[in-house]
Amino acid sequence: MHAEIALSLEQDATLRAAARAMLEKSLRWLSRSLHIEQISLLVHSADRYELACATAVDHRREYELLEKSSVIQRLKAHEEPLSVAWVQGKCYVAGELVEGRDAVVLSALGARLLVGLPASGRLSGFLSLGSKTGDEPVAPADLRLLQGVAPEMAFALESCRLRVALAAESTERQKLEWELGVAREVQERLFPLGLPLTPGLDHYGVWRAARGVSGDYLDYLELPEGNLGVAIGDVSGKGLSAALLMSSLHSMVRALSLAQHLSLGDLVATINKMFFRVSPDNCYTTLFLARFDPRENRLHYVNAGHEPPFVLRRAGSGRRLIPLEPSGPVIGILRASPYREEVITLQPDDVLVAYTDGVAEVTNPAGEEWGNRRLLATVEAHCERRAREIVAQVMIDADAFAAGAPQFDDMTLWVARVDESEADSLIEVVRASACAA
Repeated sequence: MHAEIALSLEQDATLRAAARAMLEKSLRWLSRSLHIEQISLLVHSADRYELACATAVDHRREYELLEKSSVIQRLKAHEEPLSVAWVQGKCYVAGELVEGRDAVVLSALGARLLVGLPASGRLSGFLSLGSKTGDEPVAPADLRLLQGVAPEMAFALESCRLRVALAAESTERQKLEWELGVAREVQERLFPLGLPLTPGLDHYGVWRAARGVSGDYLDYLELPEGNLGVAIGDVSGKGLSAALLMSSLHSMVRALSLAQHLSLGDLVATINKMFFRVSPDNCYTTLFLARFDPRENRLHYVNAGHEPPFVLRRAGSGRRLIPLEPSGPVIGILRASPYREEVITLQPDDVLVAYTDGVAEVTNPAGEEWGNRRLLATVEAHCERRAREIVAQVMIDADAFAAGAPQFDDMTLWVARVDESEADSLIEVVRASACAA
């Protein structure tokens, strides 16, 4: 392992072992998921890309491609994976002939597909994948999985590089703050940039990292038949290590949500098995995964050890609290666990709140926690307002309680309000678009 990231990691044996173990686990997971024996990760080092880790290759050989090589230039120019074909002993990448040392390296890696890992405006590295078992062709589902995993792998490389910088150059405070900003920028791309339109549901979410990057997780999934998928999670730990695991969780949920035959319970059980393989010992994550069906106002959900979301339902002049209790253990502690899918029918004016414990655990200078009781009181006092306004008020009240005291946990909050007028407005938008067309 001659790449820059590996050489720098030698300054910190613990960090080197943890980073390498995580990368190797990720490659083994990909190998099993795609039924591809040979998968190699090459990372950027000075003016070349060198082998960092691999499955089923001869590690006694040197594998490197110069940054100026035609193969690297094609990876930089294309966002999609590049096919590698071998015809009469000659190598073709994306249909163009590759000769010399580049072809020799690709041959030694058994390359049949190349996947670039771009991050922060540069190519951090790339994956080389060999033939599938039985020489089966790469299926569209395989490509979707790779395209879902690539951003998370790129984020992992950037984060490892940052950890090296933190260990080796801890006195250069200004530079490290800039590096953290880069890592945060990369991670922000994993969080949803927009809100899917869902008839009858007014919803909004925010997240706030305690240490530049976050171990909290929030994502929206646009599902068939107008259903909305929502995932919110909290990875144990803080900072970069938690953020790396969060990115893995993000890719797993995204990739597996494409499997329409899986129930929510089966989906979470599969995520648990995958997360168990890649997470270090004693690391875990909570997860609340839900699917809202706007036709019947039904919320299907699995709560894997997460802080119970709650529904506030109108009852006379007040509101009744309905907690959505856990229906299975946290993710990543047990190799195999059952998860039970629950269903609740939401009513007009119901307000649903899902959050990570960092919201309730905001502390003031005296060390007192804001707590679930104050969170509930704030939401209840503003139930008639729109979801975005409820979220804003919760964060305002939490910050006011903190009174400037530093916070040590990530904060993520998602609020949804069942609003029939929202469905009518969306229908009018659709009608207007149809008439304009």
